[in-house]
Amino acid sequence: MEETNKWRIEKFLAWNFRLWKLQLEALLIQKDHLFMLEGKSNKLTEMSDEDSEILDRMAVAMIILSLSSNVLFNI
Repeated sequence: MEETNKWRIEKFLAWNFRLWKLQLEALLIQKDHLFMLEGKSNKLTEMSDEDSEILDRMAVAMIILSLSSNVLFNI
């Protein structure tokens, strides 16, 4: 089933951290990727290294895409 809802969060602009963090965590939960950042899930030990790396890259991509270009440039 194709996903029809596209979730958009406000980009991180350095002054809206609390809102951005809350929205990003919600997005990662919705995509079932939050455990990648927490690093304390049994899911990580049960999956192959290849699958773990793919999910890690997806979580990192979500974070990068949620940063304003100015913030990303300075990271």
